[in-house]
Amino acid sequence: MFEQKKYRSDYERRKDKYHLVVDEPRHLLAKIAGDQISQIKYRKNYEKLKDKFTSVVDTPEHLRTTKILYKLEYNKAKPRGYTTIHDTPMLLHVRKVKDEVSDLKYKEVYQRNKSNCTIVPDAVHIKAAKDAYKVNTNLDYKKLYEASKAHWRWIPDRPDFLQAAKSSLQQSDVS
Repeated sequence: MFEQKKYRSDYERRKDKYHLVVDEPRHLLAKIAGDQISQIKYRKNYEKLKDKFTSVVDTPEHLRTTKILYKLEYNKAKPRGYTTIHDTPMLLHVRKVKDEVSDLKYKEVYQRNKSNCTIVPDAVHIKAAKDAYKVNTNLDYKKLYEASKAHWRWIPDRPDFLQAAKSSLQQSDVS
């Protein structure tokens, strides 16, 4: 009885105060969706942020002005009072002689080293190529065949063939 009275008194005290026990994901999602759909909150947020404009740094105007400033700074820092040396006939002649001498030295070194090809005779790739050539061609076989074409070699018969020949001769003599 006492428990029931306590239960009812708690109920009467809390019946007008409703709250969720845990913020479930579906309730939070519904609340966020309601805030996003609300035009009132959207306009309030817009009015609050409309005068706080921030410019984007990489706009075409900004890039163009930085290029212009870069070129101005470069032109200011460029050395002054420098004149280029004009190509006099003597300077042209010296340059031509230098190029010809350099070309001759290059060709001389090339001609000297042109025929100096050092290949190790027992290199692995050379041996492999020679072996592959021997396998793929029948030259050795043909040479051996041509050399022994007219020569006959008698191979001794196997003992079982000799026994068979003797027994066949004995049978033929009997009859």
